[in-house]
Amino acid sequence: MSAAPLYAQKLSDYKLPEITADTLVANHLDNLRRIKNTGVPGESFLVQMYGQSIVASLENKSLQEFFDDLLPKQEVQVINNGIGGFRAPTLIRTASSDLYPHYPDLLVFHVYGGIKDGVLNEFFKEIRLRLGSDVLIFDHHYSFVNDEGGQRRLNEGESKKSNIMKSLAIENGFGFIEVRKYWKEFLDLNPELVITDLLKDRVHPNDLGKDLLHFIIKQSIRKGLSIQSTSPIKKVQYIDTAFIDIQSSKQLKLSFEGNRIDAIIPAGIKKSDFQIFIDDKRALKSNLFYVTRLGRFPGQWYPAISSIGLDDNIEYLEEEWTLNFYDIDYDKSTYKLDLTGSKTGTDGSGASGSDFKSNSGRISFIPSDVRFLPPSKRMIDEKVYQQEIKFETLPLFMDPMRVDKSGQYTIVKGLPNTKHTITIVSQKPQNFDDWKFKVYQPLKRASD
Repeated sequence: MSAAPLYAQKLSDYKLPEITADTLVANHLDNLRRIKNTGVPGESFLVQMYGQSIVASLENKSLQEFFDDLLPKQEVQVINNGIGGFRAPTLIRTASSDLYPHYPDLLVFHVYGGIKDGVLNEFFKEIRLRLGSDVLIFDHHYSFVNDEGGQRRLNEGESKKSNIMKSLAIENGFGFIEVRKYWKEFLDLNPELVITDLLKDRVHPNDLGKDLLHFIIKQSIRKGLSIQSTSPIKKVQYIDTAFIDIQSSKQLKLSFEGNRIDAIIPAGIKKSDFQIFIDDKRALKSNLFYVTRLGRFPGQWYPAISSIGLDDNIEYLEEEWTLNFYDIDYDKSTYKLDLTGSKTGTDGSGASGSDFKSNSGRISFIPSDVRFLPPSKRMIDEKVYQQEIKFETLPLFMDPMRVDKSGQYTIVKGLPNTKHTITIVSQKPQNFDDWKFKVYQPLKRASD
């Protein structure tokens, strides 16, 4: 392998490709463009980076500074919860805990795999149907194999897969950042460099490669914002009090279509608890809950179980759960387990090779989602034959909605993407006149 010259390890020491303003990006930044140009005081913006190790290697501090600079008047949060090694068929399972509950305003996404078996298309469709977010997909950079013929075949194969990713992104109404195109342009502009000068192994970018990836993503977004979108994909609408039924100084009601609604509450709000009714029923009694990412075993960076199933017909509580795995046999890949909820109490036992459903019916999972076997080296060294794994069931709503300052409050998310009503009831008089509401409506196709 060649190595980048010692005297020129910074990206700024090299010629950089000209990132063009592309409608493939510009048309898919409607949320970001609107809040940048006409953001309401108190409005917030969440950016989520999701995928596997390529995404996980992106540095939050650098991205946070970039988006803070783009949106200096708004409260911006950047999260990166990519999971190394989880290709599309596995990552689609973790999304129920890691992606959809966060419901970002902007999702930046990359993953390997899932093309031949159709899982990537299924994943993209699920994201489209569940999130009213701006979505930017980026494709594969250049990887390495130590064989000239093999390198040519690898390049051709990954270019073909990148083109398929692009087609699937466009089909689902997502934006697309052409990382592969600009990666090659960078190498062409700097002929003293070869593919391996941007990698720390055969696939993962080194510091110089990560700087290049940051540059391509940031500049693509910045350039996308610099031009008018020709066919913007609008998934968010704003409702002010002119379209709201203010029934009294203590109650308002509004109708909307979508699967999430936020209140943007102005300064001067009286500290209050508000009761929330969704379609005329207390949100508190709904089954809109999700499972947080599960804990992990020693020496592993990924959750012990990819996906936990919840039952739509059962009422849930905000609760911490403990899965106690024991009698773990590395050679046979077997284990036993007990489940306990902090409020439900003892809730059943199970064993490897069998589907698990708790006694209450609240918690279930399938054997193929159990990820901790084979064991890590640390598990073997420390002889880990028993381990407690914790997770929580948390609501996708606020009820009561506790308000003590101005800002954006997510009232509910994860609803069916259809028509709903929200009723907000205060225990004391309020001035609702300057309240605004933000409604998210995922993109639906006639074929869905």
